Amino acid sequence: MRLAYKPILLFALRSSRPLLWAAVLLPYIGGAVLSHAPWNVSFWIVLIFLTWPYNFVLYGVNDYFDQETDAINVRKTETTFFAGLKPSLLLNRVGPRLVGLALGLVVPVLLFVPVVSSGLCIALIAAAIAYSVPPVRVKERPPFDSLLNGVLYFALPFVLGWSLSGTVQDVSWVKVLIISITAAGFHVLASSIDY
Repeated sequence: MRLAYKPILLFALRSSRPLLWAAVLLPYIGGAVLSHAPWNVSFWIVLIFLTWPYNFVLYGVNDYFDQETDAINVRKTETTFFAGLKPSLLLNRVGPRLVGLALGLVVPVLLFVPVVSSGLCIALIAAAIAYSVPPVRVKERPPFDSLLNGVLYFALPFVLGWSLSGTVQDVSWVKVLIISITAAGFHVLASSIDY
């Protein structure tokens, strides 16, 4: 069965949770603004990377490995169809290829962004994968799942934005830690809905 492109594109976009992109973009922009980083090509390449590519890896990979638990979760039924196709069918058929595409989009970051910033982008991807993919799957290891969420949604994006100023030495690490712990606390509250 050949899949049409429109449902795949819609699926890829929805799977990246566009309404949640701001959760990563705001700390990134905040770090850049507070450090007086220039809004040059590097800034924009990373900003674009933090939209669909990063969020698809973060959420799409999670969806792929959550299929079994989502199937028994009453809050997560397959009521949304993409041109008559169930999301699980699309996830299994094209999900791995879309993840490959998203990961391939890290190449411009590696080519055109300073080394420290590129390293932080790679750390973001690695943390997102460690959150969802067995055998590590931090998602199933409280309280580390919440702590990693603080890192994924605040600490790394903020420091990534700051790094575009050329250094991370003058970051207020105490403030980053406090806000990351706060983000972890929000994750605990949000996760409690599933229990």
